[in-house]
Amino acid sequence: SLMNFVDIPDGTVTVNVDHTDKFIFTAAFRPAVGTIHKIDSDGSILSPLTAITLNVDDRPHQLIVEPGNKFVYMPCMGIDEIKVYNFDETLGIANLETPLISTTPNGVGPRFLAFHTTKPFAYATFEFANEISAFNINPENGMLTEINTLSTLPEDYNDGGTAAQIHVTPNNQFVYIANRGYNSIAGYKINQETGALTLASITEYATDTRPRAFNFSPASDYVFVGGYDNGEVVTYAIDSITGDLTEKNNCCGGLLAGT
Repeated sequence: SLMNFVDIPDGTVTVNVDHTDKFIFTAAFRPAVGTIHKIDSDGSILSPLTAITLNVDDRPHQLIVEPGNKFVYMPCMGIDEIKVYNFDETLGIANLETPLISTTPNGVGPRFLAFHTTKPFAYATFEFANEISAFNINPENGMLTEINTLSTLPEDYNDGGTAAQIHVTPNNQFVYIANRGYNSIAGYKINQETGALTLASITEYATDTRPRAFNFSPASDYVFVGGYDNGEVVTYAIDSITGDLTEKNNCCGGLLAGT
């Protein structure tokens, strides 16, 4: 049953929960706003601890905290920046007016971040460049230093598209990205010592649609991928050694299309 609700900005595109399950982070594309809400002991959502308001052309697509709950990141597609804020569990954002800035190359469009849960590694989707980058996280200030960058597309593909969601498997062995245009899921193996990525596979999506949202089974042995245009959910088995994906089944065609 409904416990409560709070208003969040119009145009909110992502909602994330921290690793302690005590805070909710939202990001709105337009207007360019992020909010942080505390989750009460009874599970209800409280009014925002913090609201971050940016220029509309900044086009943030995510507000997310790293696993240590020390730093909050806001990728801004419109200005090719990843803003880094200090997180305080009492105050919310401690340096609201003076975030540190991790800059990215012009025109790449940083969209989403995902994190290794036990080591200081972050992974970013660059939507317009169709690239993924691995970063080291500075433990003192949260700044990101690039480790390596790879394409999300095959070398012989030149027809454009955009990279979308990114997730690290629960066992921290692989990171995957959804490609729209060249409709596929790109997978990468994580070097557990350096954080660097190597391409594991690029698997064309099983149906003629754009893969959008996806997530993993708790044991990291399956990934479930939602198609934006036809509402199908396709299940793939994940090879635990190589990261290759093998289609198992799909369901629900037409029921969820466009959601």
